[in-house]
Amino acid sequence: MWKAAPALPLVGLVVAAFTFAPQFVLPEPSGCGIGTQPACTSGSQPLFVLLTVVGIPVSLFAVGLFGAERWWYASLAAGNAPRPADLWRVSWSYFWRFLRLGLLVVLLSLPVVLPILLATRDSTNARSIALAAYFFVLDIALTFVTPAMALSTDSAWQALKLGVVALDRLWPQDALYAVVPPMAFTIVARAAPTVFGSRAVTALAGLAAQLLTMFFAGAVTLLYVREVDPDSLTRLRGAQGAQSPLLYAYGPGQ
Repeated sequence: MWKAAPALPLVGLVVAAFTFAPQFVLPEPSGCGIGTQPACTSGSQPLFVLLTVVGIPVSLFAVGLFGAERWWYASLAAGNAPRPADLWRVSWSYFWRFLRLGLLVVLLSLPVVLPILLATRDSTNARSIALAAYFFVLDIALTFVTPAMALSTDSAWQALKLGVVALDRLWPQDALYAVVPPMAFTIVARAAPTVFGSRAVTALAGLAAQLLTMFFAGAVTLLYVREVDPDSLTRLRGAQGAQSPLLYAYGPGQ
């Protein structure tokens, strides 16, 4: 699929590069050069801030890209060949619904994350391990939530329910799809860079993990449309050439 329609991995590479570029110039030690903190021994505070600010629009685009990449894979499976311009348009079409999904996941995570932060406030290592474990489990739980949000419903709550039910119904057939942890690697690269050593290794590890996440999203999407919502391919074929290909006719219990 990447060979047939390379726009998706190319865009993914650009997004990942912008996301992790600030790691290359991350000032050390932490907090240096701010107020009364000591001078930085490496990195560049101005360049780090500049790259972070420049990356904000890319980060916003990446919110909708989570849905667009699932739509891209499903469109190819349906026999449609999306144009590169479609990826830009569809990503922004998905922005608000995936923002809602993200906010819902954050709200549901607070009862777990806040106690972890309070219980590990005196140990950075314990906090990093606990959060990494939680996000790993969360990543498994959300395996089919993102394709459900992209292909079956525009309701964040319905997508969450549909994805969790699908994960349970297909287990253990979907075990490898759910357990492969590239997203967990990305979270670790962001939250605990010392795990990977130098700043450059951290950035490269995060970039590779983000591309792996996009790569494995194709397998998850194909399993989803095959086992959970086969009609999504029919809807995509019918929407070929339409201004808005985001058609939904599925929900839990249907």
